[in-house]
Amino acid sequence: MQLLAPVALVCVLLAIAGGASRARWLPVAAFLAVAALASSYFWLCGGLQRRRTQRRRQTEVAFGVRYTQPLWMKLILPSMPVAIGAMLGALVAAAGFASVAAGILLIFAGLAVFISIAPFGVVPRGLTFETSGMRVHVYGGSFVVPWTAIARVDGVGPDHTQIVQLHLTDADAIIASHEPADPRVRARVERFLSKRRGGGGEMMMMPWAAGLDGPTIVRTIYAAQHGNGDRAN
Repeated sequence: MQLLAPVALVCVLLAIAGGASRARWLPVAAFLAVAALASSYFWLCGGLQRRRTQRRRQTEVAFGVRYTQPLWMKLILPSMPVAIGAMLGALVAAAGFASVAAGILLIFAGLAVFISIAPFGVVPRGLTFETSGMRVHVYGGSFVVPWTAIARVDGVGPDHTQIVQLHLTDADAIIASHEPADPRVRARVERFLSKRRGGGGEMMMMPWAAGLDGPTIVRTIYAAQHGNGDRAN
């Protein structure tokens, strides 16, 4: 789709310039333009994300600095359903059903919105690596996962979409570390942790939490646990 939509758009515009029905083909061109923009965004920003990963792996992760996921990165995944919906819409519009095509695009746009907001409340708004532990920022506050409370850390999946899973020894103490002392913040913290019998728990971070790839987060945690918090790489 990276080249399909732009090439198809050029062909349709040339056909319109050559005398094809504007009423029939202008809607098709509009859908193809949306598909071209969305697919180009997906591939171009995906490339930027990969280059960001390479640079990050060659530099140290700073302690005491809050890391957040930039907006352009958050929009990479949602851009793909928009591109698919627009391409399907272009095909339907080419058959003469522009209103149906608009409905298809709206459905896929709704899917894109769902993908954007579905992780809300379970994806950290930021991460700050500190001497004593990892501060996880949630809406309205934060909590701290001490390095000593992490029994094991696993990276699940390929490097570019790796999920980080923390196995914790004292979930209650981690929950109690929330700031400020607000019941709503505590409730948000509890959604991040899966408590187990015996006081332990688990915490999962989706790919690119706080704009950092999974292997970088895992490496930073290991370094901090071994007393090299400022030498994560």
